[in-house]
Amino acid sequence: MVSPHLDDAVLSCGALIAADPGTLVVTVFAGRPQPGLSGEPTDWDRSCGFAAGDDVLAARRHEDDCACAALGAEPRWLDFVDYQYGEPVAVDEIAAELGAVIEALAPAELFVPLGLVHPDHDRTHRACRLLIGRTTLTVFAYEDLPYRALEGAVDTRITELDAAGLNPRRVDLGVDGRDARKHEAIACYASQARGLAAAWPGYERVLTREYYWRLGA
Repeated sequence: MVSPHLDDAVLSCGALIAADPGTLVVTVFAGRPQPGLSGEPTDWDRSCGFAAGDDVLAARRHEDDCACAALGAEPRWLDFVDYQYGEPVAVDEIAAELGAVIEALAPAELFVPLGLVHPDHDRTHRACRLLIGRTTLTVFAYEDLPYRALEGAVDTRITELDAAGLNPRRVDLGVDGRDARKHEAIACYASQARGLAAAWPGYERVLTREYYWRLGA
């Protein structure tokens, strides 16, 4: 399960992860940023309750550990740095790192984000697309929550995937997003819940369904 940030896979796929204990959740943008000159948190980190001098990454990794434990999943963190910290990364670099993880693990299925709205989500999606042609894995794309609630976001990406010959087909994987384990895991992301509540009033309502697309032949 490929996650752009330390919460995205659980928000979008927590019920599915809970249904398959031992799932590996690989978070792409989980690296530590270079120390800022001012030491002040970014706007997003401030909205999540962090203050100058806080070790944001340590706190967020701890939250992810807690969430994955609640779902019986294994977290793995790559060292790419979140877009908000101003350290852009090339898509092919992400693809190389993810490709190495996939090759070593040899999973039966690969779940990747549709990559909606946020630049980090888009980069993660495009990196995963570079890998699809190099693998015989069954590949599914999940709709990024809560971004999938924005009008046109999913349709635009599906049209693009169809034009690229990836034949996206909506599938029902038989999971219920109201699963108590999913919401126990989401509660572990206390800092992110604070930021999301400020940015997306009522965001919790869109987390109770999970949406998946099968990609490829």
